[in-house]
Amino acid sequence: MEKQQSEAQLRMHAEEEYYDTLVEVNQGLRKVKHDLRKHMQVQDRMNESGSVIISYTGNRLLDALLTGKQEEAQAAGQQLQIESGELPELKLKEREIVSLFANLLDNAREAGVVAGEGSRTSLRLWMEAETLHIQVRNTKSAAIRPDVDRMQTTKPDQVSHGFGVSIIREIVEAYEGTIQMQDLGTEFLTEIRLPEIRGYGMPNQ
Repeated sequence: MEKQQSEAQLRMHAEEEYYDTLVEVNQGLRKVKHDLRKHMQVQDRMNESGSVIISYTGNRLLDALLTGKQEEAQAAGQQLQIESGELPELKLKEREIVSLFANLLDNAREAGVVAGEGSRTSLRLWMEAETLHIQVRNTKSAAIRPDVDRMQTTKPDQVSHGFGVSIIREIVEAYEGTIQMQDLGTEFLTEIRLPEIRGYGMPNQ
């Protein structure tokens, strides 16, 4: 009897591990799908003849993305202010650049939609020595109070938060960076620091 119970427990444990693996794989595939359209939009802009790309940073890929996000903000009746000097070549892979900045700005734009008329987002980029600083400040509804501590330290609830925050965190952690988020009532502030991020001619992938 005890042997049968032990075997049943082992089978149950194996099934739980198998299920957890399936969930993890499925979430990974959904994350890829989540950002695939963003990558395609940026590549289309870069490849399209006569396409206007505003030079914000000197990085053509990032500039193409930011130009598109500026157009999206205008179409939504929002203000997007971008402040950046010319950036050096970065260690970030092309897909990481798109995923990081697209998700940061998409999250800000979506919060602005909820906040209503007059919403705005500011993006500041600057280098200090070898560290890239990214600051996003956006309008939000004071009635919505996100769990900032949870968003910074744990994987967010995929249903209520989507994959954006999780993807941002994974990229930041991959480069041993830091991310800080603050709920300021009618504004939300995200600050990211990526140390030793200068690429020195390293090829993007």
